[in-house]
Amino acid sequence: KRPKSAKTRQVSLFQIAVPMSTSEFEGVSKEELAHKAFETGDVELMRIAHTGKHVENHRNEAGSYIKSMIFGGLDGAITIFAIVASIVAGSEGSLTVDLVLVLGFAKLIADATSMGTGDYLSDRAETDYARREMEREMWEFENYPKGELEEMIEIYVEKGFSENDARLILERMATNKQFFVEHMLVEELGMLPPDEDAHPVRSGAVTWVSFVVFGFVPLIVYLGLHGKEFDGFNPTFLISIILTIVTLFVLGSLQAYYGTGEYIRTPIKTVLNGSLAAAISYLVGWGLGEALHTRN
Repeated sequence: KRPKSAKTRQVSLFQIAVPMSTSEFEGVSKEELAHKAFETGDVELMRIAHTGKHVENHRNEAGSYIKSMIFGGLDGAITIFAIVASIVAGSEGSLTVDLVLVLGFAKLIADATSMGTGDYLSDRAETDYARREMEREMWEFENYPKGELEEMIEIYVEKGFSENDARLILERMATNKQFFVEHMLVEELGMLPPDEDAHPVRSGAVTWVSFVVFGFVPLIVYLGLHGKEFDGFNPTFLISIILTIVTLFVLGSLQAYYGTGEYIRTPIKTVLNGSLAAAISYLVGWGLGEALHTRN
């Protein structure tokens, strides 16, 4: 889809032929330039991103952990605030701060450990499975290359290539065994090749830390109130609500920046999602509190 701003932008042949200064883009990756060019409709910037000249293309290792950080943080903030909301609702106006802290921190550490471990195990399992399938495909290609080539030709024909064109392309590809087998993995099994640079332990650690850091936000205001009780209106809970909303909005903005590109819709959806979870927890806590007090 063509960006709206690109409709009014004119690029002359002279502009295309003559390279513009790229000193301002030193240290910026080609991927970042390409995203910026698409968002602004800047054809010249897109050209610079694709030439790769004078632009350092550093691989940002931290970028591979953005998903773990964002989703760990979202789960942490929403889960812990939901616990706080259910405790407040179930207390019927008489709230012991120590109860919030004990249950909140217990839930924080337990869930962070569960999520971090789960992230590690899932990443490890995915990598190991992809590696095994890669080894199997490599073994099949080394022992029966003709059969593997014919399978790929059938796939290309199904995609609209003529048999002659498919054979020509794939026979040339097959001269590079590693590339051809990785291509087979994608086309036959719908799997990406194993990422040899993946670090499941680091991914799990990022999830754990992110869950703890962002999940700690709803509990911050209760730390200095050890031993206190609230009857009636609880301003501390209101402050916790505001801090959690800000946290969710920030995480939603990060998700938009690194993923969707919808800088208004994504943060709002993130806040609404967290609000819905908190509202459900609040209602459940209130309902259980009413039932228990009525029974007593």
